Formats: sequence, structure tokens, C-alpha cells
Amino acid sequence: MSAEAINRLTLDKFKSGKPVLGKSGQGGSRRSSTEVNKPEQDDKFRPSRTPTLVTSCKWCGGSHVKGRCPAFGKQCSKCGKSNHFEKVCNSENVASLDEYVINSLSGQQQSQWSVDLLMAGYTVPFKVDTGASCNVIPLSCFNKFGHTKKLLPGPRVRTYNGQSLHVLGQLDVTVFFNSKRFQIRVVVIKEDNVPILGLPSCCELGLVHVPQKQVNEIVVDSPSTNLPPAFQNYKGVFIGIGKLPIEHEIKLKDNCVPVVRPPRRVPFKIRDLVKKKLDDMEQLKLICKVTEPTEWVNPMLAVQKAGGDVRICLDPLDLNKVIKRQHYPVPTAQELFARIGKAKFFSTLDATSGFLQIPLSEESSFVTTFATPFGRYRFLRLPFGICSAPEVYQQAMIQLFGDLSGVEIYFDDFFVWGETREEHDDRLKAVFDRCAQVNLKLNATKCKFLQSELPWMTHHLLPTVEAGSR
Repeated sequence: MSAEAINRLTLDKFKSGKPVLGKSGQGGSRRSSTEVNKPEQDDKFRPSRTPTLVTSCKWCGGSHVKGRCPAFGKQCSKCGKSNHFEKVCNSENVASLDEYVINSLSGQQQSQWSVDLLMAGYTVPFKVDTGASCNVIPLSCFNKFGHTKKLLPGPRVRTYNGQSLHVLGQLDVTVFFNSKRFQIRVVVIKEDNVPILGLPSCCELGLVHVPQKQVNEIVVDSPSTNLPPAFQNYKGVFIGIGKLPIEHEIKLKDNCVPVVRPPRRVPFKIRDLVKKKLDDMEQLKLICKVTEPTEWVNPMLAVQKAGGDVRICLDPLDLNKVIKRQHYPVPTAQELFARIGKAKFFSTLDATSGFLQIPLSEESSFVTTFATPFGRYRFLRLPFGICSAPEVYQQAMIQLFGDLSGVEIYFDDFFVWGETREEHDDRLKAVFDRCAQVNLKLNATKCKFLQSELPWMTHHLLPTVEAGSR
């Protein structure tokens, strides 16, 4: 067959829509004339739709294309629920504050105060910690109960010595105490330690009574009426906050690298309280504002107390790592009680905001600069949170009061004792005289005078009974 005949045959078969046979006899791809002439439709030929714009979205509070809300699948940091942001949340159930603080996770203290709560059919011994602002249970305890509830986002939790805890979440649980049912919120941590019951739940369960009238923790306007008549001349010792005649210098390790931290977010509901507390502390010359550049800037920790007031603390995590500590020996309870002898009369004295009565050198004061939403401040006195503060204060008290007989000192607590009433009163008068001399102020609401028995340092002190007197 000639080449011209083959081309004509191929053209006829193409027009009829039949497959064209190649040299191998296999059919080629079939495509009708209609398909050949039909234009291919792609996105550029399709009619475009104008997307619907949502403004003032009730879930995220912003504007976005319908069906593309950025809050979808997200968890609210206020109530813990899903699919909305905190700024549009109307829930009154706050999931977490910015930070919680507990005293310690150690369960090794002797004669510690604990309470048994019935939870999910199990009896759980909780350590009562009135210095803690939340309840804490370890993960091992949580798994034991077999809870099926999903954990809500948990707050940040630290101990007062700066140790950060690994928080897994929090949830509301039902507990029974004294045949009564209570609903409390617990924070679940990874650390395997003793469960802790904080101050808010202690008040709710009736373990701790908080008086309706709160006394300012820094300024005591009027001394307590329990001051014995023989000591009424010392009312000035119980008014205001003192300033000891010493100056402490915070010594840092050589070649340490300063750290600047940004201010932490303060929960809206305590923002005004924090500002007022800062203003009060500035007026009392405990802190002052900082406008010039500083090498160190620490975070501030605001802890809300059960009575509604707030405590301003320094959170010097980076600073504590480079502080040179004095390692001054602190007496144990056994050492203190061994010196009491045949005591029959007791009194305990408590210093008002003890650490804050020790002035700082100017150089050390700038090291304690801390950031707040209202600007930077620096402490003029030794702040809570400095790792060396307890031993510095203990050393200062021994230096100023250590030569007095019948006076035992444990940080900001004084224990005055005597075998007779006259001996006790003479020793108590000597302490008051020294307080007036060195300008140490005492907290009248925490002092107890002329006690025949007294709880002190988790022990209950009773007068010594001589052999043969029974």
C-alpha cells in the first residue's frame, strides 16, 4: 500500500472516531470529535464566589472569613473550654491564675499537720499548707482514682524557694470531710510527693478561720490588747515596720551573666490590688521606682491571700543561681528545746515582715529590680524570694539578740521563757528594750504572752514537771 493510501485511511478513521491502529496493531487513545472541540474548564473559567466576612466574631472577637475562625480547636485559658478565646469568655469559672505558690513539697517534717479526705472511695492524707494558694496531688494519686475527666489547663506552680513544678493540669473533684460533701479544685503534678491542701480549701472545709477584719501585714495601726499591763509602755514596738541598723550586700559569683526578664501578666481581677500594694510599699520606702537602665530585671510574683489582699514577692530564679550564700547554721527544734530547761512560763514574739526590716546596699538594691505592668521597681529592703534571705535574717537576729538570756530565735520568731514569772518578765522586758534600741517592730496579732503551754515549731510545749511534784 502506498504512503498516500495509508494517510487517507488514517484520516477517514480519525473522522469516524474509531481508534487508529499503529504498526503494532494496538489501539491508540480514543477521543471523540466532541471532546476535541470542547474547551477544557479550569478554575479560571469557573465563576468566582465572594467569601463571606465575619466581623466581631463571638468566638474569637476578631474579623475573618466565614468558617475560618482562628479560635476553632483552641482552648480558653480562662475557663479551660474549647473553641473560643479568653477575651470573649463570659464564664465566671476561672481555670487558672498566672501563678500559684506553695511552701514546700516535702513530707518529711515531724508532727506535720495533715487531714484525711475521702476522694473517689479512697482515703487521701493531705498535708495542710496554709501558705499554699492551691491544692496539689501527684500523678500517681490521680491515676489511682481512675478519673476519666479530661484535665483542664493548669497554672504555673512554684515553691517559695523557686522550684518549678511539672504541672499536668487541674480538675474539680468531690471530697468528703466530717460527713460533708465539698467540691475542690486540685492541680495534678508529675512529681511524686505528698498531696497538699491549700489555704482556700482549708477555709472552705473549716480547718482554718480567717477573721473578717483583715490586718495589714506591713503596718499595724494599733497594738493588740493582750499585751500584759506591765508592758504597756512598749506599745511603740508594735506600730509600723522597723529598719535595723545593718545593711546587707547581696554578693554574686564572679563572671556571672545578668538576666533581664519581661513583666509577667497580672490577672485582671487582681490588677488594681497589685497596683495599690506597690503604691503602699513605695510609700513605706520598701521599694522605689526605677527609670535608668539596670543589668538585672527579675519577674514579680503576686500572690492573692484568702482575705483578698495580695503579697508582692520577687521571683529571682536567675539571680538565685549566682548568689553567694552565707550558709549560716540554723538551729533545729531539738537544739532549741534542749536549752529550755525547767521553763514554766512562755511567750512568743513575731517580727513584722521580718526580711523587709533589713536594708539593702544601693548596689544590691539595683540587683533586685523587678518588672511589673506598671513599670520597674527595686527593693530597698531584703525581699522574700532571695535564696540567702533566711540565713541572712537568722544571722542578723543572733547578732542583735543572741546575747540575751532565755531567748531562743528561729528566723522571725522569738521564744522567751522563764522558770518563774519574775524571770520570764525580766527577759521579756529585755527583748522589748532591745527591739526599741535596734528598731525591730513586732506583729502584735501573732504574739502570745505568759502562756503556761504553747504550740511552737509544730510542737506543743508544756511546763516541766519536777520529779516528786506529782
